[in-house]
Amino acid sequence: MVAAVKVFGWSADQAGCGWYRMRMPLDELARRGHETHVAEEMPREWLDTCQVLIAQRICKPAASRTWQRIAQHPARPLMVVELDDDLWSVPPSSRVAYEWFSKPEVQENLRQNIRVADLVTVSTEPLADVVREFNPNVHVVPNAVPAGMLAMRPSERLDDRVVIGWGGSSTHVMDFADIGPKIVEYIAGRPDVLWHTVSGPRQLMMQHMRWLRRLPSEQWRALDWCEDIWDYYCAIGTFDISTAPLVPHVFNRSKSPIKALEAAARGVPMVASDVGPYSEFVRHGETGLLVKHAHEWPRALRTLVLDPGMREEMGAAARLQAREHTIERRGDEWEKVLLSQLSIRGGSVTATAPPPQTGGQETGEQQQDVQEHRCAVPELEAGQAWTCPEPGCGRQYGEQARIAPQYDPETHDVIDVAELLRDLAAAFVEGGHAFTPGVPPRETQAALYRIGGQVQRAAAAFGHLRIAMPRRG
Repeated sequence: MVAAVKVFGWSADQAGCGWYRMRMPLDELARRGHETHVAEEMPREWLDTCQVLIAQRICKPAASRTWQRIAQHPARPLMVVELDDDLWSVPPSSRVAYEWFSKPEVQENLRQNIRVADLVTVSTEPLADVVREFNPNVHVVPNAVPAGMLAMRPSERLDDRVVIGWGGSSTHVMDFADIGPKIVEYIAGRPDVLWHTVSGPRQLMMQHMRWLRRLPSEQWRALDWCEDIWDYYCAIGTFDISTAPLVPHVFNRSKSPIKALEAAARGVPMVASDVGPYSEFVRHGETGLLVKHAHEWPRALRTLVLDPGMREEMGAAARLQAREHTIERRGDEWEKVLLSQLSIRGGSVTATAPPPQTGGQETGEQQQDVQEHRCAVPELEAGQAWTCPEPGCGRQYGEQARIAPQYDPETHDVIDVAELLRDLAAAFVEGGHAFTPGVPPRETQAALYRIGGQVQRAAAAFGHLRIAMPRRG
C-alpha cells in the first residue's frame, strides 16, 4: 500500500490550466488517500509541513525570490515546477500573454526556478524537450478529463440547426487567421447551420477575430467564458461538431490535444488541423476529421453536417477513446512521478523535514523572507497537537493550531470545514452524473454541476479551517 504524503499545489490561476494541471490531479491524489491542498496563496502551515511543493509556471519576481530561498534550505520539500505551455515562444498575436512572458526577466525567472527544482512536470513530450535544456529531470504527465464527463447526458438542443462549435481564448487568434474566414464562408451559406462559441462576449471576439463580423448574427451564438468548468462541459455538449484550428508554430508544437479530448468525452466528433497534438490524438475518419489546409475546412465541415449518422458513429468512437484518458484512470501517473522522487524506506515514504517558516502566507507580490529557523514538527496522529519549543517560536501544529483552544473535547466535536465542503461539492456533482435523459429536467442537472463547482471553490478558500461545535443533548 502506498504511504500517504502531503502535497501542496501553488496554482497560478483558477482557469483551464489551473484545473487540468493542479486542481484535478491533486483532487485525484486526495481520493487516493494523500493530503492535498491547491491555492494561489501558500498557507504557512502547508509550507512548513508539506512533503511535496508543486508550483505552476512560477515566474513572478516575488514568488521567484521565495522559491529560490526555499530551494536553499536543507530541509526543503520536494520542489516541482509544473508547465503546460512553451512560455518562451508565446506568439505576439496573444497580446496580453506575450507582453508578460516575452520580458527577459520573466523568462530568466522561469529558467532559474526550473533549474533549482527537483523535477518538472509537463503535459507533452515536445514541451519536455524544451524544458530539458534547464533541468534534465522532466516527466510527461498527459492531460486528462474527469470521468464524470462521460456520465453527463446529452445537452438540451435549442433548435434543429446543426451546431458547429469552438471553445477557447484569444490566444488562438493566429490559428484562425486563415481558417476562420473559410469557416464563416461555409456557415454563412447554410441557414441550417449555427456557429456556437464559448470564448467571450460577441463584441470582444469581433475585436480579436475581425472575420467574425461577416457572419450573420442569427447564425452565431456567443457564450461568455464559463467560470465553472462543469458549465463549460455542458456547453460543449451542445455542439454537433467541435473544431480545433491550429497552425504550425513553435508555440503550438508543445500543446496538448485537450480540446479534442474534451469533445470526445462529450461524444462530439472533432474537425481539427492536422498539426501537432491533434495529428496524434484525432483518428481521421473514426473519431473526427483532420484537415491539412485552410481551403479544405469547408469540405470537412460539410461532410459531417450532411451526415448525422457519421457524426453519431464518430462521437461514440470518440467517447470510447476518452475513457482511456480520465484522471481516475491516469491519476497513478501523477502519483508515481511524485512518490518516485521521495525516499522509499521499508515500503513507506520517508517524510522530509518541514521546510522553513515564512511568518505568513506566500502570495503573489507579498512574499515573506524565509527565516533560518524551522520547526522540527514530529509526525502527529489525528487529534494530537504540538508546540515548537524553540525560544521565540511557539508555533502550534495539529488540532490546537486549527481551532480555538478553549473547547472541551468531552462536549464538542471538531469539524473540518474544508473537508465538509469538499464532500458536499462531490455530492452535488455525483447527483448531476446520476441523472438519466429527461429525468429530471436539464436545468436541474446543470444547476447541480454549477453548485458543486462553486462549493468546491469555497472549500479551497477555507483551507484547513476547523471549528469546535457543541454536541447536542
